[in-house]
Amino acid sequence: MNPALEPHYTVPQIVAMWGYSDDYIRGVFRHVPGVLQTQLRKHTTLPVPESVMVRVHGELAVAARPPWGRSAK
Repeated sequence: MNPALEPHYTVPQIVAMWGYSDDYIRGVFRHVPGVLQTQLRKHTTLPVPESVMVRVHGELAVAARPPWGRSAK
């Protein structure tokens, strides 16, 4: 699906879904390809496409697994 046509989520929405802090979520998505940063005065918004959010969530889940829980490749 075209990222412009899929649902986009705000940082507060992702914070509510994932349970991480606002600063952590902003740091995670600040430089991720596909996330458009818009500057409104002193505030930066990060509309995150659903496909990007799902991909990053999967990457964080894999990174959080202990070494003995990861499959060898």
